[in-house]
Amino acid sequence: MCKFHNTENGIGAHVALDSFRLPKTVVPTDYVIKLFPNPTGKSGRFRGEETIAVTVKEATDVVSLNVCDISIQKVRITRGGKSIVGKVSINKETEVATITFPRQIAAGDWKLHLSFTGSHNQGLRGFYKSTWEDEAGKTHTIVTTQHEATEARKTFPCFDEPNFKATFKVSLVVDKHLVALSNGRRLKETPVSRRRKLVEFARTPKMSTYLTCFIVGEFESSEPAFVNGKEIRIWCVPGKKHMTSWALKCAVRGIEWFEEYFGVPYFGGDKIDHVAIPDFEAGAMENTGCVTYREEALLCDEATAAHDELEGIAVTVLHETSHFWFGDLVTMDWWNGLWLNESFATFMENLCLAMWKPEWKIWDGFGGTRAAALRIDGLKSTHPIEMPVNHPDEVDELFDAISYNKGGSVLDMIHQYIGFETFREGIRIYLKRHGLSNTQTGDLWDALEEACRLSGSNVPVRRIMDAWVFTPGHPVVSVERGEKPGTIKVTQQQFQFLNEEPSTALWPIPLIIKTRTASGDIVKQTVLFDTADATIDVGEGFQWVKLNAGGSGVHRVRYSSELALALTANVQENLSVIERFNLVNDAWAGVRAGLSTSIDFLELVPRFAGETDPTVFGIILGGLGAMHRLLPEEKRQPLKDIIRAFARPTFDQLGWTPVAGESVQTTQLRASLFSTLGTTCEDPEVRARAEELFAAWQKDRASVDPNLVSVFVGILAYFGDQARYEEFKQLFKTARTPSDSNTFLFSLYGFRSLELLKLTLDFSFSDEVSVQNSPYLFAGLLGNKYSQEFAWNYLRDNWEKVKSAFPTNMVPAIARACGSLDTPDRAAEVRQFFSTHEVKAGAMAVAQMLEQLSIAVRLRENETNRLLDYLAKR
Repeated sequence: MCKFHNTENGIGAHVALDSFRLPKTVVPTDYVIKLFPNPTGKSGRFRGEETIAVTVKEATDVVSLNVCDISIQKVRITRGGKSIVGKVSINKETEVATITFPRQIAAGDWKLHLSFTGSHNQGLRGFYKSTWEDEAGKTHTIVTTQHEATEARKTFPCFDEPNFKATFKVSLVVDKHLVALSNGRRLKETPVSRRRKLVEFARTPKMSTYLTCFIVGEFESSEPAFVNGKEIRIWCVPGKKHMTSWALKCAVRGIEWFEEYFGVPYFGGDKIDHVAIPDFEAGAMENTGCVTYREEALLCDEATAAHDELEGIAVTVLHETSHFWFGDLVTMDWWNGLWLNESFATFMENLCLAMWKPEWKIWDGFGGTRAAALRIDGLKSTHPIEMPVNHPDEVDELFDAISYNKGGSVLDMIHQYIGFETFREGIRIYLKRHGLSNTQTGDLWDALEEACRLSGSNVPVRRIMDAWVFTPGHPVVSVERGEKPGTIKVTQQQFQFLNEEPSTALWPIPLIIKTRTASGDIVKQTVLFDTADATIDVGEGFQWVKLNAGGSGVHRVRYSSELALALTANVQENLSVIERFNLVNDAWAGVRAGLSTSIDFLELVPRFAGETDPTVFGIILGGLGAMHRLLPEEKRQPLKDIIRAFARPTFDQLGWTPVAGESVQTTQLRASLFSTLGTTCEDPEVRARAEELFAAWQKDRASVDPNLVSVFVGILAYFGDQARYEEFKQLFKTARTPSDSNTFLFSLYGFRSLELLKLTLDFSFSDEVSVQNSPYLFAGLLGNKYSQEFAWNYLRDNWEKVKSAFPTNMVPAIARACGSLDTPDRAAEVRQFFSTHEVKAGAMAVAQMLEQLSIAVRLRENETNRLLDYLAKR
């Protein structure tokens, strides 16, 4: 939808949108690229030479390709002894270089030769610089690339669109003591001077430019692991090799499992490198054969890591590994299909991990992922899972919860509907049919429909999935007892938090219904519900009915009072973990949408007494915490007492320390309750225990449950003074692991002293905080009620400084954080400010933040006094 990029948001009518796309008259087939990186050079410039084998489809005197911040010195095109010199003109706005030749280039195969220079920028995109410090405090510099979505053009002139696939033969000239990595295997290293060497890499298979990768710096690797003829290594800067073992296990598991599941071997060659980069914008990037990561997404001390660290690394490595098939082998034709890459990887990471580690109960945790997507998808400013992309800036806006989490949830829903084996057969058909090529979304639906027919079913996959993929939003299904005995009546309409313009959209919903019959049996049925309303027979005398049984549906459910009471009479017995999670999540969404009240939610909570699952407890505590923030600080005690009465009995049953053999869920629940009791409830006993645990951790880190470290650090920051602040800042600087570094860095916005929080603001703009983290440290101050006023004033008064201090592509994260400024006066200031201040590639983020702000302000206005009256009467 182009409404997010109009003339007010930086894409003017003076530039035709199709001018950003390259013509198809000349297409590449192979690149031979030689780069001369310059990590430590004062100029910050590098140079390069390339020869692009191209096929000219029809005679022309013009060749167009993409460049950005690249200077082309020479260009010529050759064939059969002929050499024609071209003249280059560059349109900086469209990032298109037009090479004009003095005479026609005949149709056929040619070679385009270019020499060029570029810049090692510090913006985390293109061929950028990253720095790290060793234990002696010496700073080292590496250069690395991030080319998705349209950043390869910053490194070398290229046909920088996903459907211009080609092979790549790369060589890098680097200092002799440095390691050079790229997509292909290193074939040989040849000295070219006393100081430098030429590193040559194997030619890649056909792939898109955004998957190319070049890395130069001081690195060391894990020992290799070999899987089905592939050599796998984890790379890191020196001194961190001991933190590679868990990622290597995950990478090995990923290749083993995905090759078997897909029935298609990995296509990218005989080596796969996973590389931890000190400064990295995203979580990771699926470059074929050379995957790059933030350090915390790849490295941990396996012996002392918290479960969240292990699971986070596993999820990320498996996500990127699945991209080798969905994204690398088969690639979207254009960026409107980005969702299929990311949604599929999101779904597959969970499918693989659930089978590898069933005790982790991954699909229960996926409920939180789905819920995050639905929170965005309930906005008017949401977008379809797949939407048109006309400008490069629009691509960046699609890397969001809709493309990843909603799309992954929709795939999970159709997977559950058609079944594991049928879904897998459809995926195998798709990959074998379209390997090394580009596809549209419908190609996948056709393959799944074919698999359904082969299995003897006739599921209209295309009709179902097109409705979910191309329609923004999601439905809420309301259910009540039907007029006829033994029936229920269901209706659907779009769920919106601000339901100012009701929608008539309808979705084909695979509605899974679970019923306890009159005899006490549990019966399930599935109905494709694609009308505005329907009456469904569930059996005369039924005791209760649960819609969205199993929890995989991408919709909310609202029960009549009668049905809700029957269903929640014994939630632990009647409902599974994910069903309980969804029930609470839908209830809290109803409060935010104004369909029910905070009192309704408070009165639901006691029905979950005895809850033992951390995801369910988490969504309950999330709602209670939001209510807590609505109240004036001096009037919070009655609500604190309610929260403590709900949480403390379970915490006491769990105990302060883990028991040998306890489940992952128990460990996670202890940490969650510890945090809530220590901060929201300000429990003095919990605070004292946090002090004790921190002291023990400082003496012997192995003596403390690693799952509690971030918790007690957060509690101590909440109550911390200047001495504690300086202690945590120093621990950030001397952290032994990426996780510890993040824990202590981001604790600095969790203090309550205004003077200390002002120090955090200054710190976020200093060179001591890496550029990958500094925007999030500043954004954290906007979310802390003790600092948000001065942080907002600083942002408002120093907008140009803020924009120039942080990478352009990370500024939208700061804009999103303004959604916490939810008093009416402050919200009005925020709206006024962003009406006149552009956020590049952030129009959608701003629109969603402003709508979230409206929802939060309405919640505060509607529920604060209601809560105070209710609590006063208790």
